[in-house]
Amino acid sequence: MAEASRVLQTTLIPSFHPQHRSPIFQSLPLNFRRNPIQCTVSTSNSTKATVPQKIPWGCESDSLENASALQKWLTDSGLPPQKMALQKVEVGERGLVALKNIRKGEKLLFVPPSLFITADSEWTCGEAGKVLKQNGVPDWPFLATYLISEASSLESSRWSNYISALPRQPYSLLYWTREELDRYLEASQIRQRAIERVTNVVGTYGPSVMLAAGCSIGYGSALTFTDNSNKIKKGTKGDATILKPTIMTAVPAILDRVRDGVLKKVEEKGGLAKNLFNFGFRRRLAAVEGSWFGAWGLERMVWDAVVFTKIRSILGGRIRFMLCGGAPLSAESQRFINICMGAPIGQGYGLTETFAGATFSEWDDTTVGRVGPPLPCGYIKLVSWKEGGYLASDKPMPRGEIVVGGFSVTAGYFKNQEKTDEVYKVDEKGMRWFYTGDIGMFHPDGCLEIIDRKKDIVKLQHGEYISLGKVEASLQSSNYVDNIMAYADPSHNYCIALVVPARQALEKWAQEADIKYNDFSELCGKAETVTEVQQSLSKVAKAAKLDKFETPAKIQLLADPWTPESGLVTAAMKIKREQIKSKFKNELQKLYA
Repeated sequence: MAEASRVLQTTLIPSFHPQHRSPIFQSLPLNFRRNPIQCTVSTSNSTKATVPQKIPWGCESDSLENASALQKWLTDSGLPPQKMALQKVEVGERGLVALKNIRKGEKLLFVPPSLFITADSEWTCGEAGKVLKQNGVPDWPFLATYLISEASSLESSRWSNYISALPRQPYSLLYWTREELDRYLEASQIRQRAIERVTNVVGTYGPSVMLAAGCSIGYGSALTFTDNSNKIKKGTKGDATILKPTIMTAVPAILDRVRDGVLKKVEEKGGLAKNLFNFGFRRRLAAVEGSWFGAWGLERMVWDAVVFTKIRSILGGRIRFMLCGGAPLSAESQRFINICMGAPIGQGYGLTETFAGATFSEWDDTTVGRVGPPLPCGYIKLVSWKEGGYLASDKPMPRGEIVVGGFSVTAGYFKNQEKTDEVYKVDEKGMRWFYTGDIGMFHPDGCLEIIDRKKDIVKLQHGEYISLGKVEASLQSSNYVDNIMAYADPSHNYCIALVVPARQALEKWAQEADIKYNDFSELCGKAETVTEVQQSLSKVAKAAKLDKFETPAKIQLLADPWTPESGLVTAAMKIKREQIKSKFKNELQKLYA
């Protein structure tokens, strides 16, 4: 494969012009933008500078000039006279139009085998075709690579007229949603075949289709994600609004913020708007959870139009599917996405040490809190942790530390044999296993649920075990909390917490309570502010049914937000416990003093 990679880099993949950008994406605040397929190529091994040449790849969908050139080339290549021709149709694009009357059952088109592009077609760059065949590249990516290679050969390629006539933005049934297929092909005989074809192609060649046809990919941070994000200037648009994604991947912290933002706005509006939202949400919730008495069919369409369409515009209004990982997703946020965004959400579980994915939920699994069954590339077993009370023999569902095995498990930590020996084990059959430190539970259908974190469990002075991750996840739902880290000293019988307050919510409370302050740091240091936030945490803890020792007895408010740049949270917005403990060591000691 190293040879295949070399050939792809040196002979097939052209270097894209950074200056050529589609006008529609000029203002995108994203790290990756799709450029038109225009590139420069060097046609010799000479080190002399060459004049950039545009690859004649594609044309506008209504261009008849390229279509005429294609038709002439086909005829010159042996295509017999046809009863169909490429012309503009009513919608303004090109289409096949009958030149004469056609009888029922008559063949419309005939293309000689010599004009088909197949895996056996002759390559202008013979070396590339040979390497790809040797490595067994599947048909779809093989053909896509063939077209890219021939386009790079410019006019010397036999297929240059064909490539130049391809539409830059392909319009195929493969790009239709299920709703569009049902709406426009309702009485068509090809509807069911189209659905099966789309399902088969996307399921089998999803990444290849994206690479061959192209797609817009964007990256948005928590601070610029929506129109109301902290780093978005008032009156301008956030990342999601501009990109309008159809598939989105996110960590739970991002989805929690979106959910909290919507619920706060609903609460602020109050009155009829609040009542409509709550009633519509309950009706759809019943349907999502399987009740025949929930909002289905026409009623669902009404609620979508009246209530949820505006909410969906927060993420661009086109979400079809969401992927979530990096941390457990709360049941409340999952149902919020299902109902308010109208999209299924898949959850995955894995670690860097297991080469990312270890489990992934099925797209139609509507249950909450689960991360799906093991992937075919590996194995998962639960090992009892008696000290924490999690046993593989537990009934009705086994619980224990999650251990991942298989060929996808990495070899170990670079130049850290001690750490490698601690968490990597090889059994008597030669299977390599990685001990994750996460506590899981297997459901009867083979799906895994993450229920705790071994490293986050602390034994208090009186023998109680407290899960810091569980406490943080529960208290995160407070309106005043932007981020939180719980901390427990084994020599005490209670826990404490460092809290980064939600600035807007806290300043709004201060205004209503007539609290005077010069800056946000001063507001966070006031005793009445700490009391207000702590009372909120106590209410949330009670609602989450936390025990008394799990509710922070003391808290410290920190004015500065925790960002990946500060080194206190990861890019996935998960807290770095050790770094936070080190930076705020004095604050933690004072709380326990």
